[in-house]
Amino acid sequence: MDEAVSLGVKSLWFLGAHENTLNPNYLRLLEAAEKRGLFTVTFSNGAPFGDDVIAKKIFGMSAENFTKTVASFSRSSVIIKCDSLKLETQNLLARNKNARQQIKKAIQNAKKTELWSPGINGLPRFGLNSVLTSHNYGDVANIFQFCLENKLAYFCDALLSSGAATKEENLAPISKQVKITLKKIKHVLQSFEMDLPPEMVVNFYDQKCILFDNYIFIIHDGRILPCAGFPENSSILGHVNEGLTVLWEKKSKMISTYYKHCSFIPNKCPCRAHLENHLI
Repeated sequence: MDEAVSLGVKSLWFLGAHENTLNPNYLRLLEAAEKRGLFTVTFSNGAPFGDDVIAKKIFGMSAENFTKTVASFSRSSVIIKCDSLKLETQNLLARNKNARQQIKKAIQNAKKTELWSPGINGLPRFGLNSVLTSHNYGDVANIFQFCLENKLAYFCDALLSSGAATKEENLAPISKQVKITLKKIKHVLQSFEMDLPPEMVVNFYDQKCILFDNYIFIIHDGRILPCAGFPENSSILGHVNEGLTVLWEKKSKMISTYYKHCSFIPNKCPCRAHLENHLI
């Protein structure tokens, strides 16, 4: 974190394939970031924020008090994974029979804290994140509407071509389902008098990623990926022990390679271009 600050880094994102808030050091990391003036964004399935058993087992406090503790760090924000407001659909996609209840309770607990109001930078401190699938394509617009109504952040992604989720049959939405999703999102945008194309609400990874040029992804064991979209078993830039300066030089070379060899590829973000064209 010290090196990151010296290099001008402004924020840390906690995200990944596993639930990072189950790490007993999680609150210590938030405190360390706060002391250094770093903003933090935590992507969570809601477990300790909405489940007393989990929160007490790891942090020795109720889910409500855990949420209040996270909110006490003024530069912290939280994004809860929510793929559907329907109990059966959410539990199915999360492969957890308590998923919907955890999310619902996490939202209720967040409402009781400062997470439910804009942060010191004016941006939302709480929000929801969905992944568009064949199971929830009809529900995404409702989640988006909920976020707009409550002035929360909302992130919606399509399945990555490299993601483990694509290995499951019939999970990726067909074109007709995507059209239905966009039509419903357009209706929500119109109801809020927002003149935006619905395609801007869902990240289909078919355009230049706004994060590609200014971040690296640190895996739990210290290995470095050029972005969160890369599979862990390939495209390793190095190890965090090499120092962020060295790693950033490697990332810069990757960026140069992209613009040299892939800038002509239409409708494809740099990460996807690298994955599908095996440039590194």
